[in-house]
Amino acid sequence: MVKTRKRRSRSRGGRRQNTPYPSKQSLKAVKLIRAAGPPAAQPPVVQNLPANETLLLVDPDAPQPHFIHWIYRNGRHILPYMPPNPPPGQQHHYIFYRTTAPVQAPKSRAGFALPGHVIYVDEFIFPPTISSGRATV
Repeated sequence: MVKTRKRRSRSRGGRRQNTPYPSKQSLKAVKLIRAAGPPAAQPPVVQNLPANETLLLVDPDAPQPHFIHWIYRNGRHILPYMPPNPPPGQQHHYIFYRTTAPVQAPKSRAGFALPGHVIYVDEFIFPPTISSGRATV
């Protein structure tokens, strides 16, 4: 459940703005369960994500920052999961965010603009280790 808290900042008209923030209880509730097998080959199973929130998987290390790998909402894949595939010899960070902002499937995965208010959920590095220019999993 999303609670509305009043911010102390004021808009130009002098009125307070109400911005939805997830409650502390819902922040702890989301659980990502990764599938067995090669890391990140499949999307994780998402448990307890509130119906009004969206889960995003973003690669900020891509040549065009914020390459979006997955958008998930209400048990549906808004943007199908794309497994990590960094260039040979490179490791990239993959970050899960959640937001209450409405998110549509973008025309392009590259250069995805994150909604204004996102909350960090989890992250992983892929490939996990690199030795002598080759990835080892």
